[in-house]
Amino acid sequence: MSLSISELARAREATAALLDELGLDAYLFEVESGGDQWSVRIDCALDGEEWQSVTLPAPKETLLVTARDAAARERILEDWRRRLASCKLQPFAGP
Repeated sequence: MSLSISELARAREATAALLDELGLDAYLFEVESGGDQWSVRIDCALDGEEWQSVTLPAPKETLLVTARDAAARERILEDWRRRLASCKLQPFAGP
């Protein structure tokens, strides 16, 4: 089954929203397709000048429904938060 441009655009949009919600300070990402088991490669800033690269699992259907399925969104956020724990976070802006 081929990857559609629409699916890829939705996956990139969903990934950007998830990463923004995690509050990473600086990052680059790429969604990589591979059948039903997609992955997201993230390069994120660490403290100082260093960066790290992490590849995270992102099941296609789960990633594509995160905008409208709160449970799927929370599952991915929990997993990614744990795996990206060493990435630098944005400073807390407060209310």
